Amino acid sequence: LSLKTGFCAPKSCVANADLFHAFWRRISSLLEEELLPIPASFLTASELSHWSFFPYQLAVVGMDGCGTTSLWANLARHPRIRFTKGEMKGLIEDNFLTWGDHSKLLLPYKSEVEKRIRNASDFVERGGILGFTNAIIWNNPAALHVLNRMKNVKVLLT
Repeated sequence: LSLKTGFCAPKSCVANADLFHAFWRRISSLLEEELLPIPASFLTASELSHWSFFPYQLAVVGMDGCGTTSLWANLARHPRIRFTKGEMKGLIEDNFLTWGDHSKLLLPYKSEVEKRIRNASDFVERGGILGFTNAIIWNNPAALHVLNRMKNVKVLLT
């Protein structure tokens, strides 16, 4: 049996460790009483971040079959522009907004934001423009919402 759920708390709750642990004890108690007994070893917590902290400055998005890949390929030849790649081998699109675990999150994991910042920091510090491309984003309302939250991103729509 797998039960995936989430909870978002203000950072002030984490800063006050006693309050945070008291909260988790109460949640565990409720789960045991109301749902099923869950051993503490099954409970995990992951810190969340915000979409605006991603290091992207450019997004080439659009509808499949409307020139998104062509525009991406031409922009990618510029020495000051670099695009992230998808996690699937051979995929040119960065699929973090449309497929996989990240596409279902209202907020991204802090570890994912930090990983992408680390991978891009040298390039961006030298004046490079970091972007991503995704030709099917138009069909994903959650991904469009996330794209809207990335305030530093200039969107090229095909």
